[in-house]
Amino acid sequence: MMARGSIVKRPSGNYAIVYYVGTKQKWRTIGPVKSEAERALRDVMTRIDRSQYADLQKIGFEDFAKLWLRDYASLSVRPKTLKDYESIIRNHLSSEFENRALTSIQPAEVREVIARLAERRSSKTARGLVKREFHPALTRAGLQRIRFHDLRHSYATLLINQGENIKYVSSQLGHASTQITVDRYGHLLPEVHNGAGERLEKTLFGEKDLSNPLAACEISTFST
Repeated sequence: MMARGSIVKRPSGNYAIVYYVGTKQKWRTIGPVKSEAERALRDVMTRIDRSQYADLQKIGFEDFAKLWLRDYASLSVRPKTLKDYESIIRNHLSSEFENRALTSIQPAEVREVIARLAERRSSKTARGLVKREFHPALTRAGLQRIRFHDLRHSYATLLINQGENIKYVSSQLGHASTQITVDRYGHLLPEVHNGAGERLEKTLFGEKDLSNPLAACEISTFST
């Protein structure tokens, strides 16, 4: 006997799938996208027809992962991809979710785990790039080996030494505020207070004619 099932749109606007396991009717709300509900219903119907259905209200993550690898992944992907899936579940997901009830795992938790995995992968890729490209380039150029991050500090130092505005330097480094830049690179900033008195005098009184002895005397007296 073929499995029976249907899709129902609830008053909330979400779609639910309705199906039977034996004589028992099951309801499961999927979400606002009908195509996702159709896909979920097809999956459940296939599993029931193959006598592989497990009640997702009760199954834990690790048990579900084993079923998914066996009944879906092993039949749908290449052996290498299957090994990658097994590694991700074993090394990352199982430690996060253990055998918690599948329905208790919230989408926000899944997104957080995905973000962490992506960050680790990005960091690993960056380290590989430095090893494959950056260090050999330094060797070819006859330069000593430095950390890739040292380029950032060198760039900041060069900008400051050529007199660039600290706000511009801060924006180039991606700092949240110029105070962070000053705290980190303040020792490189020039002593701008030198000559401050002379510049203030020039602003208040204008340029003095040093060829005039009286003006020169006034400047000497003012400075004293």
